[in-house]
Amino acid sequence: MKYCIQCNQRKDKKEYSKSKREKDGLNTWCKSCHKKYREKNKEYLSAYKKVYSDIPENKERKKQYMIKYHIDNKENILKKKKEYLIKNREWIYHKNNKMNMLRNWENRISCLQVYSNGYMKCELCGIDNIDVLTIDHINGNGAKHRKEIKKYKDLYSWLRDNNFPDGFRVLCRNCNWEDGLFKRYKKETYLLSELKNK
Repeated sequence: MKYCIQCNQRKDKKEYSKSKREKDGLNTWCKSCHKKYREKNKEYLSAYKKVYSDIPENKERKKQYMIKYHIDNKENILKKKKEYLIKNREWIYHKNNKMNMLRNWENRISCLQVYSNGYMKCELCGIDNIDVLTIDHINGNGAKHRKEIKKYKDLYSWLRDNNFPDGFRVLCRNCNWEDGLFKRYKKETYLLSELKNK
């Protein structure tokens, strides 16, 4: 048992957090008192922490401490990390999926806005349903281009990372499909005419 100097009660040693400053290795306040104090002085503690952290000497001291701690406890840290990943595998999987979906959606919206000058509608038919809009290769080399950038998850990420280059436009899926058919028809007609001339 240990006496808490804040609430004036004797409690089990499990109710106290560790402290290197005290002879017995435990804080003089119990965990409940510490929690109440933090909740009551939340704004002050947050402001104090920010001011303390912004001091260059404290930043460097903390940095050196963290480097030393990770070197000295490398195996233990890796072990805990592995245990955490195994224990929370399903939650991490769903969280990452949600984050990826949100990131992909943001990339897609950015590309549609840039290549439609902010209107987000099909260049040919004018439909403005975001769910059916897509990015079209104006020169009709989409399949070849996608093979060249296969290290990227999708075209939208590549466009964003390359500062939205020229040669693309916004079409709905129907117009994109029809435009592709028309381009293939023109190419086949040209090849046939070349063969006839020979």
